[in-house]
Amino acid sequence: MAIDYTTTYLVESLKRKASFPSSQSLFTDLELISFFSEELRITVVPLIIKAREEFFVESVDFSTVTNQAQYDIPSAAIGARIRDLLNVQPTGALIRIPRMAPEDFSNFNSNWQQPSGFYIESNKIVLIPTPTRVVNLRLTYFHRRNQLVPVAQAGQVLNVVGTLVTLSSVPDDWAAQTEVDFVMGEPNFDVFKRSAVIQARAGFDLTFLSADITDLAAGDWISLEGETPIPAIPLEAFDVLIQAVVVRILLALNLQGAAKNEFQLLQEMKNDLLSIIVPRVEAQPKSFTAMGGILGSMTFPHNWSLW
Repeated sequence: MAIDYTTTYLVESLKRKASFPSSQSLFTDLELISFFSEELRITVVPLIIKAREEFFVESVDFSTVTNQAQYDIPSAAIGARIRDLLNVQPTGALIRIPRMAPEDFSNFNSNWQQPSGFYIESNKIVLIPTPTRVVNLRLTYFHRRNQLVPVAQAGQVLNVVGTLVTLSSVPDDWAAQTEVDFVMGEPNFDVFKRSAVIQARAGFDLTFLSADITDLAAGDWISLEGETPIPAIPLEAFDVLIQAVVVRILLALNLQGAAKNEFQLLQEMKNDLLSIIVPRVEAQPKSFTAMGGILGSMTFPHNWSLW
């Protein structure tokens, strides 16, 4: 029997931990799922990012426009910030473009054809100097987690034959040209395809372009673009998410004493989670590679120092 990792499981587990009667009417299941989405955003995701272990990192490749310096930070970037900006060479090699202060612009030769630095202005990346030819860039950033929704607002994949995908159920408002996301049904619950377009619908059968469903398999989920019935976090973080909502509910019920005790437990669980996910590579410390200069391309442990 398949294990349930969905919002249905989250709600049922919450009710057990908070000792809710099944008939309680103070909060609907939909409201509880909204609490999970909010605590995912304000508690769990910041905690995991703080681990600095590359969770939630995604990349987008794009080409510059001749004589255009400014480019938007992706709207899905958590905190409207980026992780890195790289120059993609014709050979496939990647060269990091350093972040500079805006006033450093005067130190660069405006005749250079490709950027040697960048700075942030509002929610845009500004290249220094402005490229005078097309340059291929790769921007990496922390991708915002999809909004959690009930399983009734998604469908689980039962079968994939050619371009035809059969789901366990399909929301009534899905039709041709609806944009959807594909979500892994097993840990780590990644959204592995975004904005796939439904080509046709017949009952519980959806047709997609063959290129869109290469990795889709039975057990995965399909949801509207930007939504998911499973939180896209490590499975070990589920209990922290549930506990955060327990504290929130107890505070809403004005049960201050119980909330204080559960908050203390939440802090312990957060520490335990960090001890599990850091480091992600147990046998090796992080290292960095010196880019040019007198150090050449030597590689050093992250905690090593010249001084």
